[in-house]
Amino acid sequence: MPRNELNTFEKETRHTIAQNLKRLTKNITQSELSLMTNIPKSTLSGYFAERSTPHPGNVQKIADALNVKKSDIDPRFLRDNGKENYWELTEKDNKDIGKALDKLIADITNAGDSNSSDGAFSLYGNKLDKEDLDKIRYALEMNLRMAKEEAKKKYTPKKNRI
Repeated sequence: MPRNELNTFEKETRHTIAQNLKRLTKNITQSELSLMTNIPKSTLSGYFAERSTPHPGNVQKIADALNVKKSDIDPRFLRDNGKENYWELTEKDNKDIGKALDKLIADITNAGDSNSSDGAFSLYGNKLDKEDLDKIRYALEMNLRMAKEEAKKKYTPKKNRI
């Protein structure tokens, strides 16, 4: 089954990441970067060729290896005119989001057709396969992350803001 078409934001993000990676790695090869980050060469190649978008964890690994900020690689980490703010998600936030996401997915799958013996889940009478559940999971995760960031930003005292 073909993947969904990328929207303009996703295309521009991939392009910017690829350009930033090329600029930051002028003196090293993708193979060397792979050894420095423990990210497979094929995965890195996808980032450089705009075929894939790096997971935040891989952005962090690359930033650490190159001794740069995540926002120097990935524009999704830019906040307020290029300044990274301390209200970005912490490891605890990520764990909390993971737990909430697991619960939401469990609730969705448990709401499926309980009479089904093939383990398939249904929503409005339509069976959900693994790909559908992955898409739902991704959409929920992005919404949880945005909500958490906005909540942290909203409740950060103005005197502590950058």
